[in-house]
Amino acid sequence: NSDNSILNKIRILGKSSLKDIISLLISKILGKNKKSEGYSSSPKPITSPLKLSIMKDNFTKGEVVFSKNISVDNVNQEGWLDIDLSDSNVLIYSTNKIYYIVLSCDGGNERNYYKWYHSKEDVYKDHPAYFDEWDGLGWREASYDFAFKISVQKLGDGVTKRFAIVHGQDGDYDGPYFYKDIKAMADVLNRSGLGWEVSFFFLKKGLPPEEEILKIAEEEDFDDVVLYYWSGHGSGFGHILDLYNFEASTQIIISDGCNSGEIIT
Repeated sequence: NSDNSILNKIRILGKSSLKDIISLLISKILGKNKKSEGYSSSPKPITSPLKLSIMKDNFTKGEVVFSKNISVDNVNQEGWLDIDLSDSNVLIYSTNKIYYIVLSCDGGNERNYYKWYHSKEDVYKDHPAYFDEWDGLGWREASYDFAFKISVQKLGDGVTKRFAIVHGQDGDYDGPYFYKDIKAMADVLNRSGLGWEVSFFFLKKGLPPEEEILKIAEEEDFDDVVLYYWSGHGSGFGHILDLYNFEASTQIIISDGCNSGEIIT
């Protein structure tokens, strides 16, 4: 009789989805009503916060170096989720330690959950990703990597200094014109009263001497302004600021050359 009752209800469901039919069978087996928690056709949306943890050495039993709850109202339906750690006082500096980014939440069900999008491939080689669907009891290594980006704001000393690299090409016939340009630029900066530290280079070819550029790169920091000015053939060497990893938050490149457009392509 019990079996006939189930079959009759399945016939009554008619065009209902296969999932609803399976839910009915499970509810009968477990002795639960169809509308019980976990099998409702319209379960309540997830309300528990998303928890971000940074773990050291082990992502289940390691030291929690940082933890933060993010309200469900602050989690985007799509796109990137920005998490500001500037007030966390977290300092991760050791190169021989492994740190894990762990996202988790309490509650939820098969229809209501947070989804962390991922790539189709193992993008970060030798840095595996793991996922768990059983409340920490079934961690598995994924064949893909979850998507995340880390932005680091470099700190300065609170003082704004200004550095200028003025660079001209000493050509055979047009060198005097290039020299006139860089001399005029250096004079303007020196007379500005803004405290520019001007490094002047007039060379046949190539970049300024590496030791001179390294001196500037070691002294400047996030609070500072760095300007590179070029006068000569081609587009100059505006990539010098990237080449030597300048940290100044304001970086200015001026290319006074016949192919200056190349610096933005």
